[in-house]
Amino acid sequence: MEGKEICQLDARHGKPRLKLPIRGLKGFRKVALRSGESRRITIELTARDLCAFDPVRGDWTLDSDTIAIEVGASSRDIRLMADLRTFSAVSEHRRIERDTQSVFVLRNPEARRKFIVFLQSQLGISAQEADTMLEHCANSFVGIFTTFDRRVRQRFPKADNERLLCEINGETGERDDQAA
Repeated sequence: MEGKEICQLDARHGKPRLKLPIRGLKGFRKVALRSGESRRITIELTARDLCAFDPVRGDWTLDSDTIAIEVGASSRDIRLMADLRTFSAVSEHRRIERDTQSVFVLRNPEARRKFIVFLQSQLGISAQEADTMLEHCANSFVGIFTTFDRRVRQRFPKADNERLLCEINGETGERDDQAA
């Protein structure tokens, strides 16, 4: 019989880094059909449509993820589905600064590794002792270097701190937004 049909396109992120809705409407079309008629429609989906606003970066980002693209008459009536794998050009880890909380250093494998090497060279301790020291600082809400000063009574030369931060941020692919 003659009627109208809705076709909507939804995206469901597999493991989003940022808090996102379970399913996001990315486009739809309403088409009028005569009895027995079928029609192919196109709904354009761009990379920008799959981005989420990252308040830490202050910009829209597309993370590496597997996103289920779903097409149907509604979110409860999915008729087509395909997985889309996205690859981000931006590091998933935030830039490490003097005031970055310890937890963000620990979540970034490269930053953690470099901090362990830094602590080993500065304090003459083993990698295990350095890692234990980092874990001891994990729940601090103040910056990583302030945490070391307050919790383990260790201060490091500012120039060494800055060298470490440049080394970490250079290798994780983050751009240097600070003025020289």
